[in-house]
Amino acid sequence: MKKLNFLNIFILIFVSFLFIAGCSNPGVISTSSNNNSTPKNCILTINIDHPSVTDTITEYSAIFEKNGIDPVIVSSTTKIIKKEISSGEWTLIIEAKANTKVILKSKTNLNLPKGKYTFYTSLIPVENLFNLTLNLRKDQNYVNLPSEPGYITKITVTGKKSGSSDIVNEINNFDTPIIFNEIEKGQWQFIAEAKDSNNIVYLKKEFNINLTENTIWTEELPQVKVTPVKFSIDSGIVDNNTQVSLSCSTSSLGGNVTIYYSLNNGTYVAYSTPITISGSANSNITLKAYATKNSLLDSITITKTYTIADQNTTGQPVITPDSGTYTSDIQVTITHSDSSADIFYTLDGSTPTVSSPKYTGPINITGDGTTMVVKAIAKSPSKTVSSVVTKNYTISYPQLAMPQISPAGGTYQANELFTITAEIGSEIRYTIDGTEPTTSSNLYSTPFTLPVGNRQIKAKAFKNGYKPSNVKTENYIIQEAPFGGIRIYYYSTSTPKIWVWEDNDGRAISQLMGYTWPGPDMNVVSGTSNWWVFEIPESYAPFTKALKMHFNGNSTILYTRDPPQTGWLKNDVWYNSNPDTDVTVSANPTSRSFSDTLTITLNVSNATSSKYTLDGSDPKTSGTSFTNGQQITIGSDMTEGQTKTLKLWATNGTNEVSETYTYTKSSTSLGVTIYYYSTTANPTIWVWEDNGRVISQLMGYTWPGPAMASIGYNWYKFEIPESFAPFTKALKMKFKGSDPEYTRNPPETGWFKNGTWTNTCPDGPFPPSVSANPPGKNFSSNEIIVTLNVSGDNITASKYTLDGTDPKTSPTATSYTNGQTIAIGSGMNINDTKTLKLWATNGTDEANQTYTFKKVEKSNFSWDNATVYFVITDRFLDGDSSNNNFYGRQSDPEHQNIGTFHGGDLKGLTQKLNSNYFTDLGINAIWITAPYEQIHGWVEGANSSFKHYAYHGYYVLDYTKIDANMGTLSDLETFIDTAHSKGIRVVFDIVMNHAGYASIKDLSEFNIGVLKSGWENYSLGNYHTYIDYDSTNWVNWWGPQWVRAGLPGYTQPGGDDYTRCLAYLPDFKTESTDYVNLPVFYTKSGGKSDTNATYIPNFTVRKYITKWLTDWVRNYGVDGFRVDTAKHVEMDAWVYLKNEARQALIDWRNANPSKPGAKWTDDFWTVAEVWGHGVNQSNYHTSGAFDSVINFSYKGSIEGAMGSTSSMDNLFSNYANSINSSSSWNVLSYISSHDTGSVFYNGDDNRQIRAGTVFFLTPGGIQVFYGDELGRENGPCGADPDQGSRSSMNWTKENNAIHQHWKIMGQFRNRHIAIGAGSHTKLKDSPYTFKREKDDDKVVVVIDASGPTTVNVSGIWDNGTVLRDFYTGNTATVSGGNVTFTAGSKGVILIEKP
Repeated sequence: MKKLNFLNIFILIFVSFLFIAGCSNPGVISTSSNNNSTPKNCILTINIDHPSVTDTITEYSAIFEKNGIDPVIVSSTTKIIKKEISSGEWTLIIEAKANTKVILKSKTNLNLPKGKYTFYTSLIPVENLFNLTLNLRKDQNYVNLPSEPGYITKITVTGKKSGSSDIVNEINNFDTPIIFNEIEKGQWQFIAEAKDSNNIVYLKKEFNINLTENTIWTEELPQVKVTPVKFSIDSGIVDNNTQVSLSCSTSSLGGNVTIYYSLNNGTYVAYSTPITISGSANSNITLKAYATKNSLLDSITITKTYTIADQNTTGQPVITPDSGTYTSDIQVTITHSDSSADIFYTLDGSTPTVSSPKYTGPINITGDGTTMVVKAIAKSPSKTVSSVVTKNYTISYPQLAMPQISPAGGTYQANELFTITAEIGSEIRYTIDGTEPTTSSNLYSTPFTLPVGNRQIKAKAFKNGYKPSNVKTENYIIQEAPFGGIRIYYYSTSTPKIWVWEDNDGRAISQLMGYTWPGPDMNVVSGTSNWWVFEIPESYAPFTKALKMHFNGNSTILYTRDPPQTGWLKNDVWYNSNPDTDVTVSANPTSRSFSDTLTITLNVSNATSSKYTLDGSDPKTSGTSFTNGQQITIGSDMTEGQTKTLKLWATNGTNEVSETYTYTKSSTSLGVTIYYYSTTANPTIWVWEDNGRVISQLMGYTWPGPAMASIGYNWYKFEIPESFAPFTKALKMKFKGSDPEYTRNPPETGWFKNGTWTNTCPDGPFPPSVSANPPGKNFSSNEIIVTLNVSGDNITASKYTLDGTDPKTSPTATSYTNGQTIAIGSGMNINDTKTLKLWATNGTDEANQTYTFKKVEKSNFSWDNATVYFVITDRFLDGDSSNNNFYGRQSDPEHQNIGTFHGGDLKGLTQKLNSNYFTDLGINAIWITAPYEQIHGWVEGANSSFKHYAYHGYYVLDYTKIDANMGTLSDLETFIDTAHSKGIRVVFDIVMNHAGYASIKDLSEFNIGVLKSGWENYSLGNYHTYIDYDSTNWVNWWGPQWVRAGLPGYTQPGGDDYTRCLAYLPDFKTESTDYVNLPVFYTKSGGKSDTNATYIPNFTVRKYITKWLTDWVRNYGVDGFRVDTAKHVEMDAWVYLKNEARQALIDWRNANPSKPGAKWTDDFWTVAEVWGHGVNQSNYHTSGAFDSVINFSYKGSIEGAMGSTSSMDNLFSNYANSINSSSSWNVLSYISSHDTGSVFYNGDDNRQIRAGTVFFLTPGGIQVFYGDELGRENGPCGADPDQGSRSSMNWTKENNAIHQHWKIMGQFRNRHIAIGAGSHTKLKDSPYTFKREKDDDKVVVVIDASGPTTVNVSGIWDNGTVLRDFYTGNTATVSGGNVTFTAGSKGVILIEKP
């Protein structure tokens, strides 16, 4: 890349051209005493020095720059350059080049007088020059207003480095970064000062930066000088005895601010009450005031002069509040010291007179966007009017957050309930017909269903005092809910009756349903004309005989439905769908061009048959059948310019319809990429079409949009895929959630910098960059596909090798292009490695990367068949009693130790690993509560009913330290290594949404400074009385950069999911793009000095937390994260965490090749806790990169499945068909958990055994809550029901009947991936028999068997195959397609091939 800017260190020695004996001081220009005459210009000789370099320098150049004229360039092949140039101020840049490449450089500013001079300079290698961007923030408590003294008008930064000239830069406001371009690496000292228009410094900070790379640095400037005193009344004519109040905004900093004042240059006295301005008529009273505060410089002195109104002049009125912009409606009052005075005012900016409206009461300024100029005069009886007083006001309401619709867009059944939530107190209006919601649209009150078909919900929130929210839109395909019975639809102009029975002496269904001849009235079919329906419940299934029926008691006309299935009868003709409804077909996207491959969704409704072709032929006669929502992908076999014709056809038996679409493959992508230049890291973007689609929303994002992807050099990009093409309307966008609205028209790829669009990068050329995806990994498949990437401008060559040789020079190197894929693995044996090396150049710069791929033995583990054991570590097993009371944590026997630490630890878990407790239960992953350090003290439990410690791991204090109650880092390493040696993955429970509460113990221990006198006596009931929630010292806690909280100096909580303080916990600012320092209490005097957290330049809150969490992965090999409160953190934060954790796990495996688990190939796993989520794919899978989401609906579903094998099969088939139809998403089902009330066990062992049967056979992932396998009972809970589910493990129940059954079921599940990840096929109703199959793994399961049971396994296993019932261990041989086993006591037969 062309280097953009430079600044360097110089040794400047100006001496006389004829100077012989020595040189002058550095930086001094000396005129030679031997000059007989002064030249008209400056004759400058430049002597160049520099360190030795390996490259051959071919040219030295001196570039003279001055505003308003073209640069003057002088070149030389020697280290001496001479030039005659006009006198004045110049910027001099000197470069040393090797051919065309600049390798050394210097830059300085010179003020050249006339005469002959010599300039000595030392050049610096360009690789030692870096850019520094300073983002300065003012002390957030610093308050001042424009036009007032103390208003900051400029910020000056001076940089100093030993042996270097000072560097200085200046900006006008805190919104603009200060940029020092290309300064030499090393230790710099900076002084930043914020000044007002009089050059008085109010904010100042000195800080050091060790510059070793291009750096973006953030500093907050503390206040160093007290702000000027404010006067309630400005200078002017006032009535005698007028009261003037004084105030100072610095008081918001906390501590004592004292104001001193003087009248008529007299002695200064401390201000306490309003000052009386009195004197004789027309006399002038001078009031001076300044303010002081410990540790700050005194304020400047402000002087006001008041003229006492004579007997004929009225003093000024007072208007309150001050001028400004307000976020809510306000009342303006106008007062006067003379109660008999009349006040006249105007609201339109005109000058008031005594004919203007008379003030009688407060003036209401209401309505978003309202601006008003209030001007007022006063007139006392028998006096002339006062001078005019003016105040300016603007009302700008805050905007409501967008409502949230749940579940997210997708395909659902007609019985799905949809909910809409919004900020508390707001009114939600919604539509389902695609129209924009207004205040007269449907008012949301309770969950609702949607009719069958393609539907769209749009929702908008309204609330007085707020701008309406943006519209939330979700698109759905609603399908008929599964119905195991039969529906008979009948066309009639009047209400018909129906009588139904089965043919061939079958069941008299109407009679069995309790009806008498001629049967019940049929029910009207809503939304249709003259159609009626009768439902035969699924309890009558299976239907094996033809259905016979009479209508309206007419026994002479008999109708037959064969096969016995749902049907529509009209005019004596049966149809499979409503013949009166128009059949429709469509494709999405419609006809268009595309560049690579294109996925097309085929839609059909109200059809009995639907087909398509891609070769232009008639689909009616030669097509392939399709169903609604089916997707096809085209393009892989097409060449550029080729067109495919898609034809669709469908019929409902009465009508037909057809559609034709054409798709042409293009050589270029039809998507749009927005490139944005930002000195602030990770800017967000929100994009919509002018009067068109909200693209960001349709891509699954929420305001303010996703973080843009960095491409280096302060450039970021956002790609709108070509699936949104064609783009016909101008694109609108906002960056960073607050910038102005920008327009890209025409809507095409563009580069945006400093308010200007260009079609190509204005800063290029970019240097080459190379990468591979995946970036090296272990794999067990025969081959792995790797995508090779190369980017940059003017790339002249890009090559790779797979044999470890240098691709730049190796004869085996192969050229590649960006996005090209290669296969690695063919011919490799187990434990073989391949080294992929990439190289690229643009002729000037080069890029290199190396990746390692290792083939390892295939594992039978899959997260799709996960059996995850969720354990609250503290409540499981005490393996080391010496760590039970760290940080002064105590028991609470008075309140049954409901919320205290019980002693469980990592050693206890390891002990049970070594005894094979988890292995015997079939567990393949253990989810432990967060082991990092939690708050030390207790807070009040619900209704002050117990002392609540952070035993559960959800109140983080320090992500970088292990909590001592859990054990040591060595204990953690041993636990994870032991788990891995048993084939068990380890999952951490993690929180990114919030920090822990501020316990009194922590506030004291870390010297936050907010505890009141006597706090040592705190207890339940008086806890909060000892905490000063109004203290400004709260800034000593996490700090306003880190969290939002309802505390002084902090950003207040918002009303949406992302900015609210959940349960009053401090909300981490994971959405912020500001660079932050470490939390204040980590670094302050008396704070948490033992933290392992270190400052990292250019890190946001999100980056810090992500690094701290993924360090556990990188250092110890953690395999996954269970993410708490996922809905309260931005989606792109989860994507970032997943990517970082994935790389961290790869790093651990590569760094620890001999450790258990190092050869595993499964990716890092994440599962989200999203309250209320069910069995469906959602944006947490697609936009949040989660592999799985916790299934909250399962606990309610299992009850029915336990009671009926028909319901059991419905559950199994629905789960298998939805979850296992796609490898891109999963759910984690549970029967007990820590925050859903009581545990599942209710004292009935047989019920728990039955639950184990259903639970371990459920498709998808499952989560065993510690003790479910023993029948752990609820413990005491106080006023918090969830606490009861967290009781200590009752080890006296180990190996009871529940445990024995659960162990067999768990081991069987763990042995067979088909159980959780396979297809489900019912084989028999009684006893209930089904098959699961996944690739080459297949099992057959029988439920409720008794005694010898013969099972038909033909088509599954061949005759002669020896099979085993895993439950009893007995074996049998297939004969005649059958196998017979004797069922055990629980009636479960688990058939496998041993």
